Amino acid sequence: MFVFASSLQGGSDHDVGLLCLLLAAVAALLFWFVDRRSLPRIRSQHAAQVRSAYEALHCRDQQVVETTDSGLVMSCGCGQVIRPWEYLISFREHPKFLFLQTKNEPLLISKSAFQNEAELTEFRADILGHLNSGRPWNERSVRVTCTYSDYVRARLLHFFQGRGWKRVFDRLFPVASTVYCIVYVLRRLNPTIDWGGVAVSSAIPLIIIVVYVAGKKRRRRFPASFTLSFNQDGMRFEGIGGQTRLPWKSFSRYLQDRHNYLLCYRNPRAGLEILPKRAFNDTESAEFERLLAENLGENVSGAVKSSVRSLEQSGTY
Repeated sequence: MFVFASSLQGGSDHDVGLLCLLLAAVAALLFWFVDRRSLPRIRSQHAAQVRSAYEALHCRDQQVVETTDSGLVMSCGCGQVIRPWEYLISFREHPKFLFLQTKNEPLLISKSAFQNEAELTEFRADILGHLNSGRPWNERSVRVTCTYSDYVRARLLHFFQGRGWKRVFDRLFPVASTVYCIVYVLRRLNPTIDWGGVAVSSAIPLIIIVVYVAGKKRRRRFPASFTLSFNQDGMRFEGIGGQTRLPWKSFSRYLQDRHNYLLCYRNPRAGLEILPKRAFNDTESAEFERLLAENLGENVSGAVKSSVRSLEQSGTY
């Protein structure tokens, strides 16, 4: 530490720059080495968790799922459970398994359990038939295509009007505090160098790279197309992967601007539901906004505007 401090106090800006580059290279190599060493351990831990969860399944070799007129019948060595069809809220299909979600639990069915493709097709048709059997006659349907631009606008809407900045602040505050402490120590060691400028000039390229890589990965998911149906009970999403029914109580609130409707799930980990307004005509938009207001209350942007208007009328603003 004494040698390092002496070099900072007596060295030129060129020497300090080389020292910073050397330290950055050493840190990068160290992180790469730690990552390479930790990756096999993480994989082995994940495999162990999967094996443990599989071993914890009861009667894993004796489970039977049947479709009847009354609902889904799930049998095993422990007994039998019947879930009425109205309990079924979601069906998704993946290359290797089927995923059913009821009000009580998720149900994962491997496609290898079916003897042939005809049996799988019959089971799929039966599930989808009962999933759609309770659809009201007055349900409206729109075709939605969400692009990457819609996603960016929705994230900005959530950031400024949905308090999304709090999550960003919670993540950046520890990093900014650490950088500030490092810059403070370096300034005490050598006040002739603008360490704040060095930190900013080093952070900007890193931020650009991170944003570019994250955006490139996210862009691959778009455009995303699905059919949205809605009525007084909730919404139904139908896409390539299957169908999902969600009651209005699945969402806590909603935001909107001139581009998108943004629905926030009650479970923060579920993310956000982005619905571009261009998918709705005037009648559908009016009906959808009425249902949003009735079931989720006034949107945040509308509440802010109302409070501003009330302040203006009272003469306080």
